[in-house]
Amino acid sequence: MAGALLAVILLARPVAACTLWAAAGERVEGGGVLLVKNRDWLPDHKQVLKLVQPAEGFYAYYCLYAHGPDGGVKAGLNQKGLVVVSATAPFSKAQREAMYRTPALNAKLLAYCADVSQALDSTGWFWGPRFLLLADASEIALLAIGPEGKYEITRTKSGVLYHTNHYVHSGLVQFNPDKKLTSSRARYERIGGLLAGKEKFTLAEFAEMAASRQGGPDNALWRTGKKPTSTRTLSTWIVQHKPGQGTELYVKIANPGEEVREYRLRAPEIFATK
Repeated sequence: MAGALLAVILLARPVAACTLWAAAGERVEGGGVLLVKNRDWLPDHKQVLKLVQPAEGFYAYYCLYAHGPDGGVKAGLNQKGLVVVSATAPFSKAQREAMYRTPALNAKLLAYCADVSQALDSTGWFWGPRFLLLADASEIALLAIGPEGKYEITRTKSGVLYHTNHYVHSGLVQFNPDKKLTSSRARYERIGGLLAGKEKFTLAEFAEMAASRQGGPDNALWRTGKKPTSTRTLSTWIVQHKPGQGTELYVKIANPGEEVREYRLRAPEIFATK
């Protein structure tokens, strides 16, 4: 079974989109946590920001929501301070749909979990290949989910984490397609180099990194695509938890056919009772 699945994976055309990175503790100017997602996808849909108020007993969350193909919650911050962002694993849409997976995993974690520890304890939901980067006020964590219910977790309260769209954990690299995955590997090396080049970071510096076009239309952190229909960067989502100062959210949305829009919000404004 496993051999047959791997054979199919190796023959299929992979999907490559999104760059995730975060810093915590001593790697953030003033301490706390910074987390970023650059969302890359085909320019065939619209994204919106929305506040979701689940049923009583669950947490409200503010999210970047994509309409259209492969729609849903792509990044979110809940009222307890948990941040959840995701990136696609290197499989085609048909492959992903053929594998058992937890639907709407991002939304579930945001509605049910108060912090990183609680999210990482939700192992029964870790089905369906994808990469998740999580954060709360004191910790960041990377969750890499492979086929067959396999997963790997890396977490830290002082350091950096980053990921693109191919497996890097030793227990999961077998699931990478037999392809070069050029863009994913180029962006992985680029963000890794930037994070290694400085001891501490600010939100402004992470926003500048997210906007970088160094590397060309397909391999930069902010991708423009070689053709009008090519995969490109459609949004940036940055959350900062600042000790004693609360939570700040920065979002840049580049919907197809629209002007680029930037938003700066604070948690009290987002979750104020209406």
